Amino acid sequence: MDQMLSAEEGLLGPKETEKAPSFFKKLAEIPSCEEKLRSSIHFMKEALSQVGSPHLRDFWEVRRLCLPLFKEELAPPVRTLLWEEYIALTREGRRLKNLLDEETSFAIEQMEIAIQAVEEEVAVYPQKANENFEKNPFPASSQFPKALEQNIEKFQRLQAKLDLLNVYALRVNDLRKELIKTDMRIRQKNALFGRLSVLGDAIFPPRKELIKEIGELFAQDIQSFLDAYFAPQTFRYEKMCHSVFFFREEIKSLQAIAKIFTINTQVFTKTRQQLSECWDKLRGMEKELKKEYSEQKQKSMENCLLVRAKIQEAVRTFEQNSTDLEQASKQFDEILRFMKGVELIASDVRALKDELRKAREPLYQKQDEEEAKRQEKGLAEQQKRNQQIQELKEAVERLQSQVATLTVETLEKEVETLKNQLIALPLPKVEKGVFEKALKKVRDLIEEKKEQTFLDLSDSERATLENLTLVLDQRKQRRKEVKAQIEEYRKILGGSTLDFEKAILYNDLMNTEKERLEKIDEGIEEIDQKIIAFKRR
Repeated sequence: MDQMLSAEEGLLGPKETEKAPSFFKKLAEIPSCEEKLRSSIHFMKEALSQVGSPHLRDFWEVRRLCLPLFKEELAPPVRTLLWEEYIALTREGRRLKNLLDEETSFAIEQMEIAIQAVEEEVAVYPQKANENFEKNPFPASSQFPKALEQNIEKFQRLQAKLDLLNVYALRVNDLRKELIKTDMRIRQKNALFGRLSVLGDAIFPPRKELIKEIGELFAQDIQSFLDAYFAPQTFRYEKMCHSVFFFREEIKSLQAIAKIFTINTQVFTKTRQQLSECWDKLRGMEKELKKEYSEQKQKSMENCLLVRAKIQEAVRTFEQNSTDLEQASKQFDEILRFMKGVELIASDVRALKDELRKAREPLYQKQDEEEAKRQEKGLAEQQKRNQQIQELKEAVERLQSQVATLTVETLEKEVETLKNQLIALPLPKVEKGVFEKALKKVRDLIEEKKEQTFLDLSDSERATLENLTLVLDQRKQRRKEVKAQIEEYRKILGGSTLDFEKAILYNDLMNTEKERLEKIDEGIEEIDQKIIAFKRR
C-alpha cells in the first residue's frame, strides 16, 4: 500500500502543501477515531473540489494518515460506510491525477517544441541577420539623418542583429513566464529552466554588447554633429538662420531614429537632452525661415512656368506626330528629369506630376494599342507554328505505321523530307529533340528492315560471307554513332544547369539511345554467331 501511495504521489504540482500541517494539528486534538476519520475524509473531499487545480499533495498526505485509523476499533457499520467513501475518494484522486498527468505531458511537450524552435533560430542567428540585412537593410537609407550617413551601414548591421536578438529575448522571457505558471514536476521544470538559461546566455550578453556598441556609436555621431554646428565656437546665428529648416528636420530625424535604434536609457536620455538644447537655439528664427520659404516659393513659381511650357510643347509635338512613340516618351522623361534638377516646393511638385501624368495619357493609350497589336500578331504566329508542329507530328506517326508496307527507298525519302521540314521549322532545341527522337526511331526501323532483307535470303544466297560482314560493319557503325550521341547527352546533363523539364527530356533521350545501343549490341552478337557458324562449316 505504501508503494502504491508513493506512485500516486508522483505528480503533486509545483506548490508546497499549505493546509495539511494545520489540519494535522487540529486532528491531533480530536480524541475519537471515528471523528478523526470523518474529518480526514471531509478534508480529502475539499482538497479534490478546489477551484482550479485540486490540492493533490494535501489529499495524499491525509489519505496516508487515514490507513492506520481504519485499523482502530470502530463500529462495523461506521467502518463500512467510511471505507466506501475512502475508496471512492481514492478512485477520484487517481482519476484527477491521470488527467493532470496528461495535461502536464502536453504542456511539457509544447514547451519543449517552443524552446527547440528558439534554440534552432539562435544557432543560426548571425547568418540570418546578414541575410535580412542584405535583403532589406533596416532602417532604410531614406530614414537616416545626414549626421549619421558616415556610419550608415554599421548602424544597419548592428540594428539587424539587435532586431533578431530582441525577438529572441522577448520569446525567452515569455517562455519563462509561461513555465512559471505551468504545473509540472520540479525536476522537469528545472530541466526546462536550464535550457532557457542556456538560451539566455546565448542571447542576453551579445545583445548587451551590441546595445552598448550602437549606443556609443550613436552618441559619438551626435556629439560630432553638435561640435560641427552648435558648439559655442562654431554656432553662428546668421549662418544657421539660412539653414534653419534643414537643422530642424535633421534634429527631428535624429530624435526619430533614436526611437528605432535599440540603445540604453542613459544614451537615449543624454542625446535627447542635447538635441532639445539645439532645438531651443533655433527658436526665434521663424521669421527668417518664413522669408526663406517665401523666396523658395517665388523661385518655385518661376520654375513651374518653365515646366508647364515644356509639357505643352511635348503635347503639341505628340499631336503632330503620334506615330513616333519612343521620341514622345523620351520628351516626357526629359521633362521629369528637368523637374528634378530645378528648385520646386513639394506642393508644386505634386501638381506638376499630376499635369504630366494627364498629358501622357494619350501616349499611354497609344502604347497600349501598339502592344495589343503586337500580342495579336504574335498569337497568330504562334497558332500557325502550332499547326505546323501538329502536322509534322502526324506525318512522323503516319510514317512509323507505314514502315512495314513501304519500300526502303520510299521510307528514306520520306525521312529526309521530314528532316528538312524539321530544320526549316522554328522550334526551340528541346522541342526539336522530341522530333529527332521520333525520326531516329523511324530510321532504326528502316535499318532493321534492310538487315532483315539480307538475313531472309535463301541458304545459297546467304552463304556469301561478304553479306554477313557488310551487315556487321553497318551495325558497328551505328553502334559508334549511338555511343557518341549518349556521350553528348551525358555531357549536357553533367556540365549544364538545366531546368526540370529539360533535364527530364535529356534523360529520356539518353535512355532511348541506351535502348538502341542494347538492340544494336544484340544484333552484332547475332551476326558474330552466324559468322562463327559459317566458318565452322
